[in-house]
Amino acid sequence: APKGEAFGSDDGSIGGSSDLQFGERKIISTGSINVEVEEVQEAVDRVKVVAENFSGFVERLSSFGNDDRQSASITLRVPQASFEAALEDIRRLGDVQSENIGSDDVSEQFIDLEARLKSSQREEDSLLSLLSRSLNISDIISIERELARVRSTIEQLQGQLNFLERR
Repeated sequence: APKGEAFGSDDGSIGGSSDLQFGERKIISTGSINVEVEEVQEAVDRVKVVAENFSGFVERLSSFGNDDRQSASITLRVPQASFEAALEDIRRLGDVQSENIGSDDVSEQFIDLEARLKSSQREEDSLLSLLSRSLNISDIISIERELARVRSTIEQLQGQLNFLERR
């Protein structure tokens, strides 16, 4: 998904989906194309170049068959902005037999995760402030326990955001 501007305000409120500008949307596009080619290995090599040309990579590659009939299945990842151009280059490799293209708007999921992350970070700051003023051992232990819980939540939310960003 392309990197966009931060969603939500400092007070934790977020705008509805109608407030999102088209350029701020987080879109994950997927496509599947079956292309018949003369030379499978040559086409595989060209698909690798397509991925590299668009700052992407080959995520998965499998090939099978014998000298009479060979096949390969390749999964590429390219930035969203390069998706259509990469598809066009792949279509040029041979005769397109079938094609299936789709998109998933994950903007609201990003907004929700970012808002929850900000909230958890504010909670962590509050707990750290309490910890620095606390002299009672039992209070310190309770606050540290809560800090561990909040930090775990922050790591999970950041991991989910990172996963979506890589998609």
